[in-house]
Amino acid sequence: CSLAVVTHNLMILSVLGRAFDASRRAILSTSVIQKGLECYSLLDSSELASESLLSLITSAASWDAELNVSLCETLFDRVVYSIDTHLFANPYQSSANGMWIFEQFMMIEDASWEDRFRVVLRLLFYATKVA
Repeated sequence: CSLAVVTHNLMILSVLGRAFDASRRAILSTSVIQKGLECYSLLDSSELASESLLSLITSAASWDAELNVSLCETLFDRVVYSIDTHLFANPYQSSANGMWIFEQFMMIEDASWEDRFRVVLRLLFYATKVA
């Protein structure tokens, strides 16, 4: 029941953010996007909830360049943590969500694509150094 409420709220936020500038500013003024990114892996049990959250995160990344950089850094930190702790956990499983979101971010066609590309290159160089 609570997962259904979360899913519907995410869908509503995504639609409002795409349709109205005032809603977009209100969504960006809160930490809902960053918190959603932190909780993304918890929604794996519901495909609709995870798709709704991913849609909201990628939309928000294209709305605001600063948020885009912040989200990329958060994802970078998450994946680096997964790589660094590979002795204790399967690095594929622990970094899969972060890399999936990066893949979705790279499909956004906007002026911030270079920032996202730089982070992906940093990840490549970091993983190469560790390997």
